Amino acid sequence: LFRSLDEAFELGLPVMVSDRGALGHRAGGAAIRVPPGDLRAWQGALAALAADPAPLARLAAAIPARSGGWDAHLAALA
Repeated sequence: LFRSLDEAFELGLPVMVSDRGALGHRAGGAAIRVPPGDLRAWQGALAALAADPAPLARLAAAIPARSGGWDAHLAALA
């Protein structure tokens, strides 16, 4: 799951995730959060973006900077 999030962010794409769990936390302000299992909420969020895609630019601007991967993480720990 995190790889999908990383790939979206590498492409400059915000995401839509469940409002529970680690993905929403990790995505920070670059995500639209919707309740898991609530199909109408997911449909509504997508319909809102289709009607007005302007929030996508704000969400894309909130994509967190890349951490540099495992090598950078291990170097910081050392």
